[in-house]
Amino acid sequence: MASSTADRLHGLHLTPHLTPTQLREYLREMTVPSRVDMQDAVSHTATIMGVNPHLAMGVAYIESGFEAAKVSDSGAIGVMQLGPEAAEWAGLLVGRELNPLNPADNITAGIAILRYLLRHTSSVHEAVGAYYQGLASIRSTGPLPATQNYVTRVVRAARLL
Repeated sequence: MASSTADRLHGLHLTPHLTPTQLREYLREMTVPSRVDMQDAVSHTATIMGVNPHLAMGVAYIESGFEAAKVSDSGAIGVMQLGPEAAEWAGLLVGRELNPLNPADNITAGIAILRYLLRHTSSVHEAVGAYYQGLASIRSTGPLPATQNYVTRVVRAARLL
């Protein structure tokens, strides 16, 4: 990542009032790593953090196709598709502030959340479902049909990556 990109990322903090359109415009101006670089970063970070790299890559692939500049209609951003609150929580999990607009921080945040869910659920399927739907929702209502589909897609992708 170019130093000007890093400087600009350092100064921008996500807030709930940034719209997906504003985020897309901002990220369009950035030089972001390639999808291959992001796949390698997910695998490497997962290994360091003690998460199955194939599972982490499955999540990243289904979430974003390893696209660092992806922004969903709901405003989730980056390879791991995080909102500002999720990134803030992940920062608490790893002990430092994480900027989800920074591709490396986005990956660290997503894998930190996945690691937490793997440690606090009874199965990989439940953890992946909680990544998508939220742990409280999974526990109170069970997985929604869209969540079941997501889990199937992630597990399938993890086997292939």
